[in-house]
Amino acid sequence: MKETPASLGPANRLIRLTAGALLFGALTLAALALAQAVAPTSLAVATAADGTVHVVDADGNSLYLFLKDTNGVSNCAADCAANWPPVVLADAQTLPEVSDEFDAALLGTTERADGTVQLTYNGWPLYYFVGDGRPGDTTGQGVNDVWFLVTPEGTGVGLAADALGGGAAPQQ
Repeated sequence: MKETPASLGPANRLIRLTAGALLFGALTLAALALAQAVAPTSLAVATAADGTVHVVDADGNSLYLFLKDTNGVSNCAADCAANWPPVVLADAQTLPEVSDEFDAALLGTTERADGTVQLTYNGWPLYYFVGDGRPGDTTGQGVNDVWFLVTPEGTGVGLAADALGGGAAPQQ
């Protein structure tokens, strides 16, 4: 007797349930990435529980810089961008509003390889971190010694003034 998928019974149901769960998970991650990809209307300053002062978007989501970026060029794509979604804008003319704690002249944009427009601050392309589960989280700080929260001055939190990201804009 030849076995058909219907005759596999519980095994077939388990396969379909697993596939459904995987699809649901993928759709959930895509929705989260899309939600984070919405252009911020303003930037603000927040203070983390440890006293770290850093930049957040209008919803309180922490923003990060990547030390492997170069001035005006994002070096985070594919898997990197899946974990560190870029802060994208509708266009290069629609910059978020900032308070007096910021130097508005440091705001800028860069065009990514996929054609989207990414927000920059002090020359650093800005990112979110998918590991930050809710507004106010700062779990991306210091990851792999290349991801750092952004200060209102446009530097990386905790980096020495003479270090890349601590006082200097990205390398040319």
